[in-house]
Amino acid sequence: PISAANSFVKLTVKEAYFLDLFKGIEAPGGQQYLALDLDFAFEKSDPARAEKEYLIPTIFQHFYVSLNNGRMMPASNATWLAEKPFTEPGCAEINLKENETKGGILIFLVDYNSDEEIEQLSLHMYDVGNGHIDLPITGSIPQTFMDISSLPAGTPENISDAFLLSLTGI
Repeated sequence: PISAANSFVKLTVKEAYFLDLFKGIEAPGGQQYLALDLDFAFEKSDPARAEKEYLIPTIFQHFYVSLNNGRMMPASNATWLAEKPFTEPGCAEINLKENETKGGILIFLVDYNSDEEIEQLSLHMYDVGNGHIDLPITGSIPQTFMDISSLPAGTPENISDAFLLSLTGI
């Protein structure tokens, strides 16, 4: 197992599996399911802090993986099909009480062909208030994945300010 922590929680990856088929559902072309067996423990780095619980409102906006330095892929609702899902089916939030540990399987859909060699795999949990967790599972994490300080902190006035869309082929 490998672990990393922020000021409140410790995240441990116990095992990782790549699957073409999960619960009878084939992964879309060019993708595979990545199942991570995780433990998530409330462990304050400063016991004097008053907080008694830790809340992640949605796994889909806070947990991402990177495979072979490709695009960051968010947690998938296929998580809820696992025998022991990381969150309760239909509920995307995680709420840990002081000294509590929760575990389970977190599923991601990743761009991967089984003929490729895995040179880099990392799990990222984003928490602006208490610190991000960047956990290299295989290889190292590129600095570009770790530098999110340049990302906007709020909602743009115009939605078109948030992204650029270009047509690259037909």
